[in-house]
Amino acid sequence: MRSDVLETTHTPAGPDAGSAPAARPGRDLRVRRARGAMIAVSALALLAALMVSSLLIGSHTVPLATIREAFAAFDPGDADHVVIRAIRTPRTVVGLLVGIALGAAGAMMQALTKNPLAEPGLLGVNSGAAAAVAVSMAVLGRPGPVMLVLVAMGGAAVTGALVLLVGGAMAPRPDPIRLVLAGAALSTVLGAVSGSLVITYPEVFADFRFWDAGAVVHRPWSMIGLGAALLAVALLLSVLAARSVDALSLGDDMGRALGASPLKAWLLAGVASVVLCGTATALAGPIAFIGLAAPLAARRLVGERQVVVVGLSALLAASLLLLSDVVGRLLVRPDEVQASVVAAVIGAPVFIAVVRRARLGALR
Repeated sequence: MRSDVLETTHTPAGPDAGSAPAARPGRDLRVRRARGAMIAVSALALLAALMVSSLLIGSHTVPLATIREAFAAFDPGDADHVVIRAIRTPRTVVGLLVGIALGAAGAMMQALTKNPLAEPGLLGVNSGAAAAVAVSMAVLGRPGPVMLVLVAMGGAAVTGALVLLVGGAMAPRPDPIRLVLAGAALSTVLGAVSGSLVITYPEVFADFRFWDAGAVVHRPWSMIGLGAALLAVALLLSVLAARSVDALSLGDDMGRALGASPLKAWLLAGVASVVLCGTATALAGPIAFIGLAAPLAARRLVGERQVVVVGLSALLAASLLLLSDVVGRLLVRPDEVQASVVAAVIGAPVFIAVVRRARLGALR
């Protein structure tokens, strides 16, 4: 049984249970909470610094004073003010929202499937959303912001359900490698579907090719607002599911004994993951590895309490995505390398390291 559960259920008993041993768990808990608070503050500071860097850096770097002026006294005749307000600000907000969504979705998927390799890209969920968007572009032309988000979420939901079914995630002894292979196979099929649509419908090519590569770009504020609202709902569902997911991590029987419902946990976490993945993919296209690396780092830093892991994963993933975007702007100035490419370079070694571990069966 995990240590955080023991802390809340174990009480020293017997004649030798003195005051010092009884006080130690409380002191250790306070130390862990203080450490967790320091980590959270540091993650927030890092994220804030990267958001400012995203506003500063682009095809050319603008001074910090210009950013203050652009928000305090906007001058439509100043090119830098227009770039900051119309391009870099919405782009930074998109990176923030997409990173939060990918980090939270990865944390939920890894905990729910007890699989350290689970994340939206590796399980094919992003590919499903991308294929659905390609179909919508071929059938409907250029879908509006609301339709794009809804279509992406629908594709993510169908793909996620198929991967879990084929990969045996609901089996008594789920195999993480089988789950990843199912996701990879389905991603290949869906990639072929998307590619054939792009070739068959040339009018789809221009809109789909850049989006499908996974890039943090400025989007209409209406689309950003819808994404933020959906993200808030999905995060609330993740928080509501966290306690049940923690209990079920001890096993279904123990989880039920602690009052958790496996069906409720799967439903809440599944809906949250679909909304998170669909929103992220609609805003930035499919981006892999961000949702893998951030939850793994969060668990190493703060342990296994799900609500804390989801929160820290969201902050770390947003920082990682913004860092990837900023680095991509600097590599080949004045051109750019898309954030998904830089994120893959950063995240691929993490994936390889996890695969090489001897024990892949369950998260501890």
